[in-house]
Amino acid sequence: MTWRSGPNAPVSGKLGSATSLGNLVCIRVAGSPEIHVYDTTKQDWFLTPPCPLDACSLVTVNNTLTVVGGRVDASVTNLLYSIHLKSFHAVKRQPWKEQFPPMLTKRMFAMAVSSGNVLAVAGGWNGHQALRTVEILRLDRDPMYWTRVCSLPSPVYSASACISKGKLYVLGGFTQKGPTKAVLSASISSLLDSSKDGVWHRPTSLPTLRSTCVTFNDHLLSFGGENDNEQGHRSLSSSGAINDNTRETGAVYEYSTTDGEWYRISEMPVSRCQSCVATVTERREVMVVGGHSGSTGRTQTVQIATVDL
Repeated sequence: MTWRSGPNAPVSGKLGSATSLGNLVCIRVAGSPEIHVYDTTKQDWFLTPPCPLDACSLVTVNNTLTVVGGRVDASVTNLLYSIHLKSFHAVKRQPWKEQFPPMLTKRMFAMAVSSGNVLAVAGGWNGHQALRTVEILRLDRDPMYWTRVCSLPSPVYSASACISKGKLYVLGGFTQKGPTKAVLSASISSLLDSSKDGVWHRPTSLPTLRSTCVTFNDHLLSFGGENDNEQGHRSLSSSGAINDNTRETGAVYEYSTTDGEWYRISEMPVSRCQSCVATVTERREVMVVGGHSGSTGRTQTVQIATVDL
């Protein structure tokens, strides 16, 4: 990977969500209702029209930017809203629309991912506790409807979700007890077979806590995070603030499906955890935005890697 810096994001934050469509990268960070879009061609940021949902997950579905779940007036919702992402001018003109049916489960900070004719949503937070429920929307059905499938082995929220080689991966995130490095995987076909149970598997755990994972040409990648050794173990104050002994990492790992191990393949110029990461496949790039970085706290820095995978 060859790294370069991009224009700083308009907002600093962590525990966000990101997606891309063509040359546009969209991010949302925790605590902000705004969705910022970066045009990789013009190398500039702009805002979408005000998003109807807070604490939602971003996903690209059928050439639309879609927000999944979240909160409306402090109440957790099961709604989805979409807007067409073609260009800056198209986004400015388009209103948000309920293009897809509501989920069966109300949730925020869920893991949403789409590939082909499938939109999958897993886990999340219902306002009281983390969730295990998983549901899938078949986009090729008319009318479209959600199907509840085999639940996650354990509840989790604010994790990464990817689809690679026909498998749904849920990576890291948070349980009721705190951050986790656990990785869960299940084939989409097995999930859609309602007669099956126990379809979830546990591949090798992530190398770091609070990393962000994406797929690039079916390669599963993990960016940053924090080392959980004695020198760099994260701790929180009673108010939930991050203590200064946190040690973020800039390490980038790739998961090998051959031997089930994570291998370090690169190093980001700025160490960070809980960042937003999106792939821009047409440009063979991965974009890393924001997150938490050492004693400076939340960062607006952007790094872009050219990927040869």
